[in-house]
This record gives sequence, structure tokens and C-alpha cells, in this order.
Amino acid sequence: MTQPSNPNGPRNPEQKPPIRENGPKTSSFSGLKKPENIDQLYNLAKSNTWDTAALGVLFVGIILSTFSTFYGGLLVGLVAGFYFAEDTIRWAKNVQDYVEKEGVIRVLILGGLALGLFISAPGIFIGAAAAIGLKLVISAISSK
Repeated sequence: MTQPSNPNGPRNPEQKPPIRENGPKTSSFSGLKKPENIDQLYNLAKSNTWDTAALGVLFVGIILSTFSTFYGGLLVGLVAGFYFAEDTIRWAKNVQDYVEKEGVIRVLILGGLALGLFISAPGIFIGAAAAIGLKLVISAISSK
């Protein structure tokens, strides 16, 4: 019976196999340790304060939802409602076109899904509705 070929040549049983390097041993976070990258990150956060605050609230909401699903979902819903208010309003205004395009059955199934998600996580829906309503009121006041 023949032994499988060894690309490194015959090996002495007492000899350890060769150690192969899989490339440089650098951390994927090594780029963040440079001061200029931290300054760039700080400047980005400073110039986009609303986005930075929204990401912070979203992160806190996700963490809080592991302990209190309602209040964590409320924070997540507020952020999502604030960012997707225009899209949601546009979809609600054109819901008749959507029903005609997709069909009644698909819309009923989508409504059932929304109802099931509302029952399991009402905070997200309440937070999103509050943010959308607040954004509507603010846009109505500012347009006067």
C-alpha cells in the first residue's frame, strides 16, 4: 500500500509539521487606532448630529428591548417612524393603487402580518405612529 504524497517531502516521525502563515496577523480594528481615523469619525458624528443621535437611540432601543420589549420597541419605532415618515405617508395615500396592483388577497395577508406584529410588538408600531404624527404636525406648522 502506498502512502499519500507529501508536498513538503518525506517527514521524519519525530519532526513536527511545518507551520504555515495565513497572512499578516493584524486586527481588523487596527485602522481605528490611528488618531486621524478617530478624528474623522468624531467629525462625521459632529457634522451629522441628528443621525448620530438617532443611531444612539436605536442602539439603546435594541438593547432595552431585550429587557423590556414595549419600551425598547417604542424607541426603535420612534427612530423608524421619524426616518420613514414620508414613505409611509406616501404609501398610505396611494393604498388604493397598491391594492389594485397587488390584489386584495396579498393586501389582506399583509394586513394580517401587520396585525400579528402589532400584537407581538406594539411598542414599535406606537412609536412609529407617534413619530409620523409628530412629523406631520411639524411639517404642517412650518408650511404655514
